[in-house]
Amino acid sequence: MIPGVQAETVVAALAQRLEVAAQHLGCGDAPLGPPAERAVSLIDAITPVLPVRPGPEMWLFLVAVLGRLPVATEVEAAARVLELEGAVALTTHVLELARQDPSSIRADLEMDVVTDRVVISADYCAREDNHTGVQRVTRALAQRWHNEHGAVAVADIDERTGFRNLAPAEESRVYRYGQDPALAPTSGTTYERRLVVPFRTTVVFPEVVHWDSSPVNLCLSAYSGNTTCAIGYDTIPILSSSLRPHGEAGVFTRYLSVVKHTTRVAAISQSAANEFQGFVDMLAAQGLPGPEVRAIPLATEIDGHAQVTPTRSSTERPLVVVPGRLEAHKNVLTAVQAAHRLWQEGLDFEVLLLGGAGVGQEAVFDAVTAIQAEGLPIERLGWVSDDVMWQAFTDAALIVFISLHEGYGLPLVEAMSCGAPVLTSNIGSQAEIARDGGCLTVDPRSLTSVADGMRELITRPELRAELTAQIAQRPVRGWDDYAADVWDFVVAPATGVRA
Repeated sequence: MIPGVQAETVVAALAQRLEVAAQHLGCGDAPLGPPAERAVSLIDAITPVLPVRPGPEMWLFLVAVLGRLPVATEVEAAARVLELEGAVALTTHVLELARQDPSSIRADLEMDVVTDRVVISADYCAREDNHTGVQRVTRALAQRWHNEHGAVAVADIDERTGFRNLAPAEESRVYRYGQDPALAPTSGTTYERRLVVPFRTTVVFPEVVHWDSSPVNLCLSAYSGNTTCAIGYDTIPILSSSLRPHGEAGVFTRYLSVVKHTTRVAAISQSAANEFQGFVDMLAAQGLPGPEVRAIPLATEIDGHAQVTPTRSSTERPLVVVPGRLEAHKNVLTAVQAAHRLWQEGLDFEVLLLGGAGVGQEAVFDAVTAIQAEGLPIERLGWVSDDVMWQAFTDAALIVFISLHEGYGLPLVEAMSCGAPVLTSNIGSQAEIARDGGCLTVDPRSLTSVADGMRELITRPELRAELTAQIAQRPVRGWDDYAADVWDFVVAPATGVRA
């Protein structure tokens, strides 16, 4: 039994879930009577109509009985029991399954089955106020799809074994980030937490799903009858595992176990598409077709960003802004070391680092501290608000973003949206962005190449002016365009209708 939950609540919720499941499985009208009697009658009505195979019907039945999403082995085992031993044995098997693993079950929750709307998994965006790359993409899609198509965003239940509806504050974070005033403390008091169960509809994973939810999401992709799709950002934890935390590659493979059963992956750049297509090509060894992969580049505009007035004059020494978390693959240390080399040459400029902590931060901290001890103008702000970042980009003479591996590189296009020329990497997605102008590219693995590029931009204002002029000629792609393109790729084919 769930601590603090009455047995009557659990039985009533079980009866409600079975009633909803029966409706979607075509079992006729719900019986009358007390919840316990209804639950028994509904199980007796459902089990004889279940196909003898692991598929959507068995998956939904298990959801209704267990109060959570099942994993693939549970669906497969239940189908075998039904085939070999019959409906009565299946009932006993499923109830025993619930008894053996009560910790993952929310048997007290009633459920809503969604069949006619797209379901968006937005757990992190619902829970957290962080608004960097993945969150910008997730919220851009959720806001537009919710308003234009009635799509519904969901979060994970705390046990990571199913989806739930969003609380009012979470709806604000997902659908109206930065638009709502602070919600009153009492705004969530009427919130009733419910399981949200997509069934034979489209489920989109615009976030990298939480590692603990991967088993149930794998099963959802394989057996639920839903069309599942994902946004493909990068495979950095695998291809650049030496630059990432120990163990992250193993965690990421759990996410890939979900991706391999999806139908479509909308990659955020051609570089990212190449990475995911390589993964898909390997699935032939398992006899799996894998998802269709297509490159759908992100927007080049800043969503909801108003114009910012520069606060620095052209006569001041150049401001070099280095955006990015202090992760090893972001290569911030190389930018700092290149700046130090140029200061030793006698150049006059200042450096501002924007970005939170990450793997490799200690080396950056030590380098910045040593440079500051020499009296040189370098400052590290850590995480900053969007407004502070837009102001820094607007005031900057140049931006340095020289990542060693990037799925797209939103800071590049966001900086150029503020009119700042960019020094960036000549590899991968950053090179893709740079081809449209506004950027000078360098080899991010060469300190000399990076220092030479910085020197060019710091000492040649005419080059900066040339790149700034190129920015005005770059093709403009809005978040509305991105959201529409992703919808047409991942959702419209499932419905046969171009929205």
